[in-house]
Amino acid sequence: MDFREALSRELLALCRERKMSLGQLAQAAGVPLSTLKNIIAGQSRNPGILTLAALCRGLGVSPAELIARAQALAEAGGISGERPQYNKASAKED
Repeated sequence: MDFREALSRELLALCRERKMSLGQLAQAAGVPLSTLKNIIAGQSRNPGILTLAALCRGLGVSPAELIARAQALAEAGGISGERPQYNKASAKED
């Protein structure tokens, strides 16, 4: 698993841990939902550090923690299966 996929998985995992939808995270972070969806879907090949920092603030984690979690997942090979996906329920803007 590459780092980008691991990052997507960790963002989704942190949302689940905090019982946040992607829409709620986007709103809390001040990041457009479309940008967050593109990162999760792997369409954003190089998300900017300011965007990642904003997402971390919205999740209540440090950028170092997010990167460490994603790096550990990438190095471990992660869970086999399809690329993480969002659905309309996870993306709602409650």
